[in-house]
Amino acid sequence: MPKQRVESLFRYMSGVIAGKPGGMLVKENHILETDYTPNDVLSLFDRLFDAGFSVDELKIPSNKLFNLLHQALDRFPSEDIKPDSFLSCIIEDNRRLENLLKETRPLILKLNSQYGAEDVAAITSLIEQIQHIHNHYVVKENALFPVLEEIWPEHQCLKLMWSYHDDIRKTIKEALTLLARPELNVSRFNAVTGELFFSVFTILYREEKVLIPHILQTIDDSVLENLLIESAELGFSFLKEDEIKLPPGSGKETGNTSIPDGSVSLSTGKLSFSQLEMLFQFLPVDITYVDENDTVLFYSDPPHRIFPRSKSVIGRKVQNCHPPESLHIVEKILKAFRNGEKEEASFVIRMGPKYIQIRYFAIRNEEGEFKGTLEVSQDVTAIREIDGESRLLDWE
Repeated sequence: MPKQRVESLFRYMSGVIAGKPGGMLVKENHILETDYTPNDVLSLFDRLFDAGFSVDELKIPSNKLFNLLHQALDRFPSEDIKPDSFLSCIIEDNRRLENLLKETRPLILKLNSQYGAEDVAAITSLIEQIQHIHNHYVVKENALFPVLEEIWPEHQCLKLMWSYHDDIRKTIKEALTLLARPELNVSRFNAVTGELFFSVFTILYREEKVLIPHILQTIDDSVLENLLIESAELGFSFLKEDEIKLPPGSGKETGNTSIPDGSVSLSTGKLSFSQLEMLFQFLPVDITYVDENDTVLFYSDPPHRIFPRSKSVIGRKVQNCHPPESLHIVEKILKAFRNGEKEEASFVIRMGPKYIQIRYFAIRNEEGEFKGTLEVSQDVTAIREIDGESRLLDWE
């Protein structure tokens, strides 16, 4: 019975977290003799999060669990994946990532014997290519996860997966930092790349043995077609744009995106719907509006958006739009806005050579009631470099 299988997994995981002997827990709960399903795994992590376990508490025990479950999950009869579909693109992205990792491994081993500048340059180039995995994770976090949150009753495992995504991003960044130094710390580089390989393959396995089999059982083809369109707009990691075959007649749009006739009268003017759309599109900032119930209702879509968004985010709880590690900051801001303690929060972060300012504003009606939060993001690199005045037009 599914409930009994999930209960046995819960007893194992909670026991491991409590420090009980793993071998004893495996035997007591018949872990190796049971045919677990992807849905059992999803239910387990919902149960664990509902019981109050944190992402950090679950990471290492989850690695041990999947090591035990791999035979059962490998045996699970998954449905065929249609070619040129969203899921086939996810899997092809994974295969190309695997090829890059295989190409990188012997170069890492060479660093432990004798190497020169050309070897460091070669491995730097490969890890820079691996860094494009960020796009794959953006597709999952901004297109796939909102759909799963809406359709799957049990989806809290996605929090754990997102945390792994961020770990991988940080690990790649550290690996490139080590390679850029005049003297390579080989010992530390070995540790970092070992962690990178382990985490990447961990996520790859969980995608293909848990997420995808359950998606095939629960998500309609029409939803997957829309996911393919949104993902093509965001861009996969290793698939080129001309390799992605969109559904006939879809172009790059989802649904009906035509702007209706009509206008909206505001206190300071009147705009047609198309003018309003253009105004948002050409603002020199990205904006996202979250209502008083913490639901995302709108985002602007300028040509060079700083942080990726997809249409799947509309209707999503803002708490699900952030990685677990930063959720406490989001909650702190929303609570302060809702209680009237604060009206604004501001951050500045580095993205490569750019400085990005992110500001949050409490939205209130004329009676002062809290009506949501406005997020405004802007590239302020050029603004930070301003020195003195510039009163003359300079287009040269």
